[in-house]
Amino acid sequence: MANYESLNMAELMEENERLDAQTGEGFLENFVRMPEKDGFVTVRLLPPAKGKKFFCATRTHRVNNKSLHCTRELVNRNGTKRWEDPDPKNPCPVCKYYNSLWKESEQKEGKAAEDLQNQARKIKPIERYYYNCIVRSQVNPKTNETEKNVGPKILSIGKTLHQRIVRAIVGDPANDEKPLGDVTNVSSGRDFKIIKKMKGVGANAYPEYNDTKFLEPTPLGDRDQVEKWLESLHDLTTLRNLKPHEEMKVELKKHLGLIQDEATTFDISEFQKKGSDSGSASIEDQVREATSTRSESKKEEKPRTQPAASTATAQDESMTEDDFLNELKGL
Repeated sequence: MANYESLNMAELMEENERLDAQTGEGFLENFVRMPEKDGFVTVRLLPPAKGKKFFCATRTHRVNNKSLHCTRELVNRNGTKRWEDPDPKNPCPVCKYYNSLWKESEQKEGKAAEDLQNQARKIKPIERYYYNCIVRSQVNPKTNETEKNVGPKILSIGKTLHQRIVRAIVGDPANDEKPLGDVTNVSSGRDFKIIKKMKGVGANAYPEYNDTKFLEPTPLGDRDQVEKWLESLHDLTTLRNLKPHEEMKVELKKHLGLIQDEATTFDISEFQKKGSDSGSASIEDQVREATSTRSESKKEEKPRTQPAASTATAQDESMTEDDFLNELKGL
């Protein structure tokens, strides 16, 4: 009877708080909401806690209508940062398939090459970056009242805005832009005004941030505000929720139609009379059609062919709004 222990209630309380923070509306409320269409939001990027990084970098693949974090990490290799697999012998399975599609497309011409490239773009790794910040002004969706200095919040952005932040801090000699230095300084930092303008029409619409800028130096807030905010920073690394490789492979197979997705597909054949025509191809026919133009190549190679600039921009920023946050909630 002595071979057991009592429940660790303090640990369970911590787990309950973690779950509350990562599920339901409470989870999404941790993030900065971008304007749905044209508009702007002004934030103040917060300095990192001791021992933590200023931002968290990740990549996501859109697979089977889900956002899967790529297992590759941004590392410094001989002075150059690049995305690499922590274990080269066990690479990201989605990246491996993505690269194989591009390699095969380069050996084909016309529509066959275009079809393979379009399949690859659907699962292209999209870079994401997370920052801690304060939102200077926002409308509370529940009370419809304007709130000031809300946070800390998580700013989730794509490569375009991340690049603008980094270049502003360190300077951009090519464009004769002097470095702004530490924009997070509590007394002399700068607010970041994100200005969004939609370009394109319909399915080809994408956000553009060319007018986004850092404002003139201002204090972060009064002493009590600053202490409160810096004591309640989000642990950004917890947002990069990696799935086991086998689970990623299963999702990829569902995406390709190689196996049935039990969460979204209901097989009605069990309840049909024999010989009835459901009006759709069998799963075997669908798989045969989906795989008819693909080779068995397993070698990995970096894609050389790239989409047009406007298309690339749309892809890089395609998950910056509510759709990305809703998918992130389920990771």
